[in-house]
Order: sequence, then structure tokens, then C-alpha cells
Amino acid sequence: PYFTERFNKLKSIHKDFDVIETGWPKLDIYGTDKAAFEQERKELLQKYNAKKILLYAPTFSPKLTSAPFLVEQIKSLSENKEYLILLKFHPLMDESWIQIYTDLANEIPNIIFETEKNIIKFLLISGIEFCLIFVNFLAYLLFNSFCNASRLISFSIFLLFSILLFFNTYFLNCSNVISV
Repeated sequence: PYFTERFNKLKSIHKDFDVIETGWPKLDIYGTDKAAFEQERKELLQKYNAKKILLYAPTFSPKLTSAPFLVEQIKSLSENKEYLILLKFHPLMDESWIQIYTDLANEIPNIIFETEKNIIKFLLISGIEFCLIFVNFLAYLLFNSFCNASRLISFSIFLLFSILLFFNTYFLNCSNVISV
């Protein structure tokens, strides 16, 4: 709806195209074939003798990414060998963060740095039912609506701590996995 409304405004100006709201095609697999990568999931769990697959897929935006803040938390999570941690970064992520997390994956056996572009595959493999990737997108929209820099900084800090709190609470209290 958010984008449809904006495109309809452009349609009324340019009058040379139609707008039809259809959803997000790349997410259609969630409704049609959630088990598409179940065999690969089982093989990964078996290979790494893990019970859960955790996916960390931060946004690439330098102003919004959590990558600089979670290196130590990812290391700490990796101490629990029941977790297999998949790191999936956007191709536009700052190269220095890609290198830091690639090195981390090379050092720690239960961390894998994924380079395949299809994030949906990893969302399904990790069994994610709630994904903070979409919270990152929401944050982007909210940031664009703020005028006051101090409110933006306060909100950024609040959002970061909320994500970290949810991340830690989710792992301690739930049997599913999460992406941030």
C-alpha cells in the first residue's frame, strides 16, 4: 500500500502506465513452498551437529546497519555449539564489515559466511517466522520522516537496543530463530 499510493500519484501525473498492487513476488515462496530448502537445512544441522540455525542478515545502509555493533555478540553466540550461525550480507555492505565477518567465519567452525545472493533461501533454512530485516526497512521509513537530528539519534539508539534485547531474549526463550 505504501508504494502503491506513491505510484498512483505518479500515474496521475504521467498518465502513461497502470499500477496494480500485487505484493512482493520474491516472498511468494513463503506461501507456496516453505519446505523448499528443508533437506539442505537438515544436512547443515547434521554436518555441524547443531540444533538451531541462526541467521544474521543486517542491512547494508551505513546509517542503519547493526554490523559494527554485533561482532562480539556473534562471537559470544557461537560459543553455544548447538547454534549454526549463517551470516548473509547484502552485496552493497561496506567491504570492511564483509571482511571482518568473513574472517570471523573462517576462525569459528559453527559460523558460515554465505555469499549466495538469495536471502529468501536463508530465511527459509533458518526457519524464520519473524524477521527484523523488515524492521530495518521500517526504521528506514521512520528515519526519513524525522526532521530533528536529536530525535533521530534517540530513536536510533532506542531501535538498536530494542533489536539487541529482542535478539538476546528470543534466543534465550524461544525455539525458533531470528534475523537482524
